[in-house]
Amino acid sequence: MVYLQGVRITCFQNNKATIGSNFLFHITTEFSVQNKPYFLVDTKWYNLRNSFVNDLKISAIHILKSYKAPEHILYIPWDKQITSREGDYNLEYDGIENYIVIDTIVIDGLELCDILFYDDTTIYLIHVKYGFSSKMRELNNQIIIAARRLKEIVGTEDKSILMKIYDQLVEKGRNTNNLSQIDFVNLFEKRIVFVLAFTSHLNNDLLVEENIDKFDSNIAKFSLVQCSSELRSNYFDLLTFQIRRE
Repeated sequence: MVYLQGVRITCFQNNKATIGSNFLFHITTEFSVQNKPYFLVDTKWYNLRNSFVNDLKISAIHILKSYKAPEHILYIPWDKQITSREGDYNLEYDGIENYIVIDTIVIDGLELCDILFYDDTTIYLIHVKYGFSSKMRELNNQIIIAARRLKEIVGTEDKSILMKIYDQLVEKGRNTNNLSQIDFVNLFEKRIVFVLAFTSHLNNDLLVEENIDKFDSNIAKFSLVQCSSELRSNYFDLLTFQIRRE
């Protein structure tokens, strides 16, 4: 255990170390012992009282119903039998007007979003994950890190990271809607909204907000509530979107 507490993960990009973090920070799990739910996130164990579990359900339902992204924002269904990988689903929006696929483009440790959508007034930075399960913890962390970095960027005159993202889009042959580098950077002068997008992972494509009891991951509910609270308090608005499977 002492050894594991000292183990760190280092990420590399272009053969250069970019990010280091504690190994145990990446371990997430949840289970029940004698009908009592427990979960582990961010190296902390939680023993959940029934009242806390009920509060999580109520808060999660409130967020899902009250802070919805526009219905048209992710209109392509995600059938896992046809499109098995998250990256392949994201790329289905490449080439569609007002969409820019930024998935897998990482600049200085920042992956801004999976899919960017914009209209006349707002830019939506969409982070996508299949399933409303413990994987939501990963989505939560991605959004918070991206929001924190983006707030730093928009608060300064140095927009070099956004410029590098644009250059990578061009290099990878991604659609940029005929925007120039400056046009792309200027998109971030619009209202900025982050979107947490997910699917149902159950056999039936049930809406989470209407069937919360059928989704038994307390980590998913906890992550949703925590992400919504932290983003709204410190960074940008956060909306949610459930991608339909058919």
